[in-house]
Amino acid sequence: MGKGEQHPESPPPEQKEYPIEREIFARNFKAAREAAGLSLRDIHEKTGIGYAYLSRVENCLQNVGLDNMAILATTVGKPLYKLLKPVSR
Repeated sequence: MGKGEQHPESPPPEQKEYPIEREIFARNFKAAREAAGLSLRDIHEKTGIGYAYLSRVENCLQNVGLDNMAILATTVGKPLYKLLKPVSR
């Protein structure tokens, strides 16, 4: 296989390589944060969680553990299960 060629079993580049639950949490967390009138900087100051980490979470670039999900949900005033529930578009 030559340089730059993709392995036949590799997913195409446009295919998501993370679980849909990560996207659901990211979308719902961002919506809840904005509804609460909080910026990422506000969340950082309230939780001590790094600003860059928070940005990566919202953009589905960061795997987020259950403990951090619970902290983030509490900070935006939502129960965690609501941030994991898919919403209709």
